[in-house]
Amino acid sequence: MKVLRCSVLLILWACCGAQEEGSKCGPLPILHNGDIVGIPQPSYPSGTTVEYKCQSYHKILGNSKVTCLNGAWSVLPECLEKGSKCGPLPLLQNGDIVGIPQPSYPSGTTVEYKCQSYHKMLGNHKVTCMNGAWSVLPECLEPCTARPEEMTENNLRFRWTENEKVYTEHDQSIEFVCLSRDYIQHPESPPFRTKCNRGKLLYPKCIKQGSCTPSSKEMDPKNIILMNENTEIKDGNMAEFACKPGFSKKPNQIMTVKCTRGNLEYPECDNSLCQVTKDKLEDHFVELSSMQRDKTAFKEGDTIIFRCKPGFRVLTPPGILVANCTKDGFTYPTCINPDPCRVSQEGIDLHNLELVGDKILFHQEDTIQFTCKPGYFAPLAGTCKNSNIIYPTCLPKGSCLLKLEEIEQNNIKLLPAFTHLLYATDDQTIEFTCKEGYIKHTSSSDMSQVCEGGIIAYPTCIKKRT
Repeated sequence: MKVLRCSVLLILWACCGAQEEGSKCGPLPILHNGDIVGIPQPSYPSGTTVEYKCQSYHKILGNSKVTCLNGAWSVLPECLEKGSKCGPLPLLQNGDIVGIPQPSYPSGTTVEYKCQSYHKMLGNHKVTCMNGAWSVLPECLEPCTARPEEMTENNLRFRWTENEKVYTEHDQSIEFVCLSRDYIQHPESPPFRTKCNRGKLLYPKCIKQGSCTPSSKEMDPKNIILMNENTEIKDGNMAEFACKPGFSKKPNQIMTVKCTRGNLEYPECDNSLCQVTKDKLEDHFVELSSMQRDKTAFKEGDTIIFRCKPGFRVLTPPGILVANCTKDGFTYPTCINPDPCRVSQEGIDLHNLELVGDKILFHQEDTIQFTCKPGYFAPLAGTCKNSNIIYPTCLPKGSCLLKLEEIEQNNIKLLPAFTHLLYATDDQTIEFTCKEGYIKHTSSSDMSQVCEGGIIAYPTCIKKRT
């Protein structure tokens, strides 16, 4: 009896143990467009609950949590696409859509593109509609076309083909050689084997044997640049050089040299900090001394010696006509006309002015300040030029200044009765006539013009036909 009872207990223990072992659940099932929240396990005890979440642009349908029940998982939720539809497919430059385009596409739709002939695709050839927006388009990179005119200009031919025109895809190589044995590779030419880069080819260059090819390696140390449009100088032709900015040619240096059997004698320029220019000499009424007359560039530490132009004398600093060339440049001395400018009452009255201050004598380039008489207006600064004062003119309101440059440009002149006038008052009539040898232009305005609100129209004359 006791043995029987023990046997029954052993059977029940074995059955219960087997049922407990089988109640576990295996790995979690895969949810399309979804992921598990947490770290997945190889197995789960009965009663375990695990949560799912949907990927971007998807929404969950059903219970996001599943439970292990006696070795089986409860029903999975679904991850459905959400969001707006996409409109028409974007255009791909040098590419086309595979298939028939639609006016709109549901979210999640994938469409394929292809590139046109010889164009290479960069990026994913498929795009996807995601919540109303298309994913990034690929690119169709242009091929390179080796054209006959560029090859002729660089004296090239293809190495491996006799075709006149060859198309090469992006990042693919193409190889050239010189046109014939009469040509050699330019010393600074790119390699004969070159790659296509987004539709652009870097052409090598060949030159005829005996030609000269000015080299930057030779020119840079000599501070010169080539002025010829073509870098190939044929035997017997001239190469023209110029100094780089900030440099000047050496004394008696010739900047144009002849190509002789492939050789050039390069000129050389100095590193000169101080450049003497003609315009600046004119502005300061000075010139270089006789011993430096042919020199226009000076180095740091050099002394530049000037002298006043004939008829002028030193202004500032008194008696000094030298300048020192430093790393910051130099300062020109200034000379003036010994005869000062004198302000006259006649000049003041003629231009409707009043002088500011009591000073009436001024030197070359001095600025003279005036004011207008009551009821007049105009610029108020005059200038002393070569012992004469250039007066500004104050005008009555609404009047017209008679501009000599426009009168000259239109080949006209004032009639004698008006030659003393500097301006015409509002509503005043001014009479013009053609200069000698000229006649009135058929489309010109009348020779009599009225000043209206500060504006006067100038007639136009043209030269007589002989």
